[in-house]
This record gives sequence, structure tokens and C-alpha cells, in this order.
Amino acid sequence: MLPCSFCGAISKKHKICAGCREARYCNQNCQKAAWPTHKLQCFRGKSTNSSVNETVTGRWKRLEQSAGAGDLMAVQQQLAQISCDADWTAKDLKPALLGSIANGHAAVCDALLAFGADPCSTNVDGNSALACAASLGREAICEILLEKGALLNTNPDPLFVAAAAGHTAVCTVLLRYGALVNVYQDYTDEHITPLFAAAMHGHIDVCKELLRHGADVQYGVRETNETALHTAAEHGYEHIVALLLQAGAAVNVTKKNGVTALFCAAQRGHTAIVQMLITKGASVNTRRTDMAYAGTTPLHLAACNGHEAVVRVRLCNISACTNVIRCW
Repeated sequence: MLPCSFCGAISKKHKICAGCREARYCNQNCQKAAWPTHKLQCFRGKSTNSSVNETVTGRWKRLEQSAGAGDLMAVQQQLAQISCDADWTAKDLKPALLGSIANGHAAVCDALLAFGADPCSTNVDGNSALACAASLGREAICEILLEKGALLNTNPDPLFVAAAAGHTAVCTVLLRYGALVNVYQDYTDEHITPLFAAAMHGHIDVCKELLRHGADVQYGVRETNETALHTAAEHGYEHIVALLLQAGAAVNVTKKNGVTALFCAAQRGHTAIVQMLITKGASVNTRRTDMAYAGTTPLHLAACNGHEAVVRVRLCNISACTNVIRCW
């Protein structure tokens, strides 16, 4: 039995310094208290020793590799060695944490967080660990991070990136923990919400989940007043258009240039959506107000873009103005 290098207490259970492998301590408190003096003798404290620096760097690199590979046993062993070291911070664990998230290793992520990794860590682009997990659809990891105190409202917003990527289960977790359903995100200089992003990318299940939690179906983006109905109609997502209309979306709401959802569908040739919007009361004679296309109607756009089926729907079912002002 040997004495503690700091307090002198005799014990069989002393922890050995991971640097010099010589100094022994009762516990981490003794090791930390001794470090200001011990580092002068410990090889880890000699900045001129390049092999030592490589050893320290290699240790963190091995931890990162083990975490990225999902090797929980190796991670636990490496953390046990690190626990004997007084000179580490949560920042040292960040690469391993982000690697475990990127590769979907929830158990490793949990072990790192339990050891002291920061749940609010960010990557080199400034994206939070939670946003990274949300964008990749890591439902279990999102829940682990939230339980450990990860922040919900960051930029990029985790709910927004999950909705844009179509990860319904992740959206459910985030909303359960209090994510703001109508949070808006800067995107191409506009403010768009998770519902708009989900509608734009055709993720109907995400749209349903967001609407169930009170998403604003009438929200218009800052620069154009474009709504989720506009973008769903433009991209031809018939089921999402039906869902939004059922949720109370205003069928004749206009963008700042006078464009309605009917314009969007007619211009792209989405015949079924055109018929649906007309059935729901879409105005067929609304005219654009922007200078370049002032006076044009949905029928003009359908005709000029060669969408015969849309024109037939319009002429056979409604009394649309057929006095074409321009074609381009």
C-alpha cells in the first residue's frame, strides 16, 4: 500500500495519474488539488515534449473514432481512463459527441453526456447538437439531448430542420418538449415556418403533426406573403393542398403580387389541384398586380404554358374571363 501523493493517506484503491503513471491519489478531488504542482513533474505538463502532446491528442482522437463507430465498450473504457485526468473539459468531448450523433449511436451519446459532454455543443457551422440530430432524424438522440438540457430555440431551429427533412417522429418529440410550432426560420431572406417547409417539400405526415399542435395555416412569409397553400399548389402536392384546405386555409389569399394558389397550380399544370381549388371557391378572375404581369389571370398562365387540360377544366366548368391580355 502506498500513500496518496497529495494528502498522504494510505489505501489500496488509489487512482494512478494517467499522464505519468506514477503519482497516486485517493480520488479526483486530491488529483485536482495536486495538479498545479504535479503538472510541473508530470510529462503531460511539459509542453516541449512533442510525443506527450501527440499522446494526449491521440487519446481524444481514439475516443472520437470509438464514438463514431458506436463502440460503447471502448468509449466507456476510454472515459474511465479520462476520469483519472484532472485536466479535461466538456469541450474535449465535443468531437466524440457530434460523431455519435452523426452516426446515430444513441447509447454512446448518452454515455458521453452522462460523463459531462455539453448537450448544447455546436459544430463548426454553429449548428447545435440537437439541430444536427433533428436534421438526421435521430429521434432517440433528440430525446436524450433534451433530457440533458439541450436548448430548443436555436438557429437553425431543430423543429424547422426536422420538418423540412420530413422527420415526423422527431417533430413529435420536439413538440412534446415545448418547441414553438410557429417559429419562423430565415431561409433565402424570408421567414418561413415548419409548416411551410414541410408543405414545400411534400411531407404530409409532418404537416398533419404540426397542424395537430396548432400550426398557423394562414401564415404568410415576410417578403411575399406566400402561404403553405401557395407552395403546396405550386409543387403539385394534391394531398397537402386538400389537408390545408380542410384545416381552414384561405383559398383566395394572395401574395403581394396578387397571386393566389390557383395561379400557382394553373401555371404548373396541376389539373387536379386546379379543380380542387375551384370547387373550394377559388376566384378564377383574380388578376396579378405586379407591374411586369399586371392584369393576367390563372387562365392566362395555363394557356401560355401550354397546359391544355387545365384550360379545359376552366372553360368547361366555370365562366372565366378569356380576354387574354398577354402571352409570353
